[in-house]
Amino acid sequence: MELLGRIARAETMLVITGLWLAVGVFLLDGRIRTTGLLSNKATGEFDPGRLQMLLATLFMAGLMFARLDEMRQHHVVSLGASPLLYLLGGSHGIYLVRKVLQSPLARLSLRRGGPEGNDSAVKGE
Repeated sequence: MELLGRIARAETMLVITGLWLAVGVFLLDGRIRTTGLLSNKATGEFDPGRLQMLLATLFMAGLMFARLDEMRQHHVVSLGASPLLYLLGGSHGIYLVRKVLQSPLARLSLRRGGPEGNDSAVKGE
């Protein structure tokens, strides 16, 4: 039975390594486009919120990858200490709030003077 586990682990590592290699090759030859990855879609300028979210996600993924052996030994998927989870959730929350506030609906609401709409052209007067 131990042999079966070793074979399954080896196959899993082979598949994961193949996926990493494919992504790497596709990034290098341009099949995966990264232009605009860190830029604001509306303005085209650099967006620090996108960089912050990307770095927080990569950091948490790295922590999980570093703890794979420990998780396997305890048979529990652990995402790290609670403060780190709060940091990741806060990072993504800040990004999402910014996206909502920058959405066309939010800008339209702000231009009208709030949710009740003080603009007479909008009211049809």
